[in-house]
Amino acid sequence: MVSRLSKTGNRFKTKLRKENGASFYGQILDIPDTSRVSNFLSARRYLRVNVNSSIVPGDVISGGNLKYIVATHAEGFHLGPIYKHFKLFEVDKELQWKKKSFIKNPVTGINEMVLSEQYETVYISLQPSSDVEDAIKIPQETFIALSNIRMQRDDSIDNYIVTKVNEVLGIYMLELKEV
Repeated sequence: MVSRLSKTGNRFKTKLRKENGASFYGQILDIPDTSRVSNFLSARRYLRVNVNSSIVPGDVISGGNLKYIVATHAEGFHLGPIYKHFKLFEVDKELQWKKKSFIKNPVTGINEMVLSEQYETVYISLQPSSDVEDAIKIPQETFIALSNIRMQRDDSIDNYIVTKVNEVLGIYMLELKEV
């Protein structure tokens, strides 16, 4: 038996689009006035969809003139799941990602790191982090970014190098430094 509550709010849902072109119905919500944005992982908005929606963490969606990275949040229940909520992080930049790989040097026989010539677009929500000093005490600005794609340390995205990767809320938190 389907709960009548599962249909509540359907009239507020609009047709939204994933970055891959697929469409779905959902509602982009503002955060409640009682919530405080206390850190970078505090969502600025939420997405509410039906429990059978194809939306998953890491999807990039368009709502209005903005793009968002979708992250895990929660489900609503009443005698079973009635909707899914996701956190949304506004995309600040669309950058080109070069993947790190290793090839064996034919002369030395040592594996050397190379960056691929194949580019892939990565969507990120970027925030300045702090200054760190390199080995010779020169300050370098670092950034924290949320990404829809899992990367590896030393991968390159435009003018940034990935120095650390953690999975958080079904998406990826990157520590970056400018090159």
